[in-house]
Amino acid sequence: MNMAINNSDIVKTLLNWEYSMEKIPEPRTHHYVYAHQVLRDLILQENEQILPIFASPSADEFLFRLWDEVAKSIPEHETVTRDGLCCIPLQMIKNDLAISVICMPEAIYPPEAIYVVILFKISTEQCRYITLEKSLIHVMICEWTSEGVHRNLGLGVKDTHHETLSLNNFLELVVTELPVEEW
Repeated sequence: MNMAINNSDIVKTLLNWEYSMEKIPEPRTHHYVYAHQVLRDLILQENEQILPIFASPSADEFLFRLWDEVAKSIPEHETVTRDGLCCIPLQMIKNDLAISVICMPEAIYPPEAIYVVILFKISTEQCRYITLEKSLIHVMICEWTSEGVHRNLGLGVKDTHHETLSLNNFLELVVTELPVEEW
């Protein structure tokens, strides 16, 4: 048995890998800018003015208007329909903790958000902005900080179909597994 490695095979493998890395699609601008920039900044920087909207029946309408405003700021060919965008209004889940969930239009490319969770600590008026994001090999639970830092929380589900992580399971992970010392 010849155990020698053919250098041309190694080169072909590396070239194929480089080629496949070039084919990884970028997130859609509209979807990404909405969840990972505009909505995030509004919630983390203006939470005292914005959070009451998420406790009201007009939350969906607010999200729709914001989606349409983002669409105006990007090239028309990069806009995405808002189908599926909706809000589960802010509600108390523990003595000092309220939560609201935003269901995003279908996430197609990494790292588009599937859900956005807003956690609000009443006593300190602090917010956390948590996302469940599409990944190449599974979904990832991540957090944006008010400083604009994007952190992978390491709570991803190793499955290529995000539907296997139900909204209830995702919320349970967020509420029970997130480090509370981060507040």
